[in-house]
Amino acid sequence: MSEMRRFHPLAIVIYFINYLRTWFFLIAISFFYFQKNIGLFWLGLFALMVLLLGIAALKYLTSKYEISEAQLIFSAGLFNKTNTTIPYDRIQTLKTNQWVYLRPFHLVDILIETASSGPVEPEITLTAVPEKLVELIERYRVSAPNGNLLQPEKQLTNQIVDQQAAQLGDLEANQPKLTKSEVTHRFQVSLAQILLFGGTDLHVFIAGMAVLGTLGQYIPKTWENFADQQMRVIFELGWLVVTVFGVFVILLLAVISIGRTLIQYFHFTVQRVGKQLTIEKGLLNRHIQKVPLDKIQGIVISQQLLRHVFKLSSVQLILAGGQGDEDANSSQIYLLPIIKDQELDSTLTKILPEWNYKIPTSRTLKQASPWYFMRWSLVFGAALTVIAAFFNGYAALGVGILAAFFVFTSYLDYRSQAYVIQSPSRIWLQNVVFLTKRQFFIERPKIQALTASTTINLQKKHISHIKLKVKEGIGDLTVKLRYLDESEIEKVRDYYLQGREF
Repeated sequence: MSEMRRFHPLAIVIYFINYLRTWFFLIAISFFYFQKNIGLFWLGLFALMVLLLGIAALKYLTSKYEISEAQLIFSAGLFNKTNTTIPYDRIQTLKTNQWVYLRPFHLVDILIETASSGPVEPEITLTAVPEKLVELIERYRVSAPNGNLLQPEKQLTNQIVDQQAAQLGDLEANQPKLTKSEVTHRFQVSLAQILLFGGTDLHVFIAGMAVLGTLGQYIPKTWENFADQQMRVIFELGWLVVTVFGVFVILLLAVISIGRTLIQYFHFTVQRVGKQLTIEKGLLNRHIQKVPLDKIQGIVISQQLLRHVFKLSSVQLILAGGQGDEDANSSQIYLLPIIKDQELDSTLTKILPEWNYKIPTSRTLKQASPWYFMRWSLVFGAALTVIAAFFNGYAALGVGILAAFFVFTSYLDYRSQAYVIQSPSRIWLQNVVFLTKRQFFIERPKIQALTASTTINLQKKHISHIKLKVKEGIGDLTVKLRYLDESEIEKVRDYYLQGREF
């Protein structure tokens, strides 16, 4: 590139929308707070939008990028200018987002991450750039192992850059193309599976209660009194009406979950190309991520209680180096969002044959009795329920149900937790967290640390807990097994230190 270039003017719209999303929660709270003076709220909102639009325009005018033959350069800032240079061999992750309003213009957002990228923000974000620049950057990255860049023809490269990558066809004619034979396997989630995935997601209920609890602090007193009166009327009509109301709330949350899932995972596709996985998803925002196989730290198979009834599971990848699912704010990414248990073995084997995937059929584990798992939930749950009963019957009922939930979850963990050393290089672990059974396949070299812990009382009975830490993003993922016999702890420790198989 002969000179630094600005992004497409649509970048102003993207910046403005992002700023609005950042301020949305405060705007919602202000709407409730200024109910008695709603005109002041609308005036303040208008002033805020003008300010944010001005900041977005200023950011557009002060942000530039350059794609040269050896590196990618990004410059930003007005008073505090920054100039970031990334050689192509330093790029670890290349992601693209394409919102629906960018598609007619063939524009995308390119997110570039290195080993030093943070857990939230990538190292560089190229906003509203021609979509064919993705392939250009990818070619440079792939052809630059260990910094030894194999340069494409300079004339063609300058032509692409100067014309904002609109004429990439000439370059493609001089570069090796990806043929269908290189795609060894392809898996696509059907629309029916997406809808089932959203309808059986229990997390939406927890999120719904959390949102209601947070917003409840800012809802006007008049609204709160009205809602309280309506709830009293519903309870006075009898348990049948209460049950119907409860079913309605559950169905409403299910519809919300299905809609959110459809937007995030519409047309979910994963394909294996050489030593790399390409994952595509999204309805309004088409998200594409390339996952190098050497970044995979482990495989997680999760199954919520409701999905266990339908014999459905989800498969996620534990990734290192800043990779992860930005929609879910996680360092794990779905490889198979939802799949039938009977199809899991064959599909996962085709996508990742190197892992020699196999779920253990028999496993024995020396561990403490169920009482140790459930005792604290029982004791504290019973005590809090009795205390709540002195103030309100409904509060006592709610606390009792919550305590029963934790007791049941603890019992499931007792029944389900296990581990099997499958080979000198791989261990399989299983536990339960909040009604979700999780199975971990982890390579021994990927385990960063092993920690055993106990108390004075448990030590007398030769019982301990164990934690395995695996690199996840820029942090760690901790897999914990509780109340194990010390002989089991020694087996895992010997395996971790020496690779011994039992």
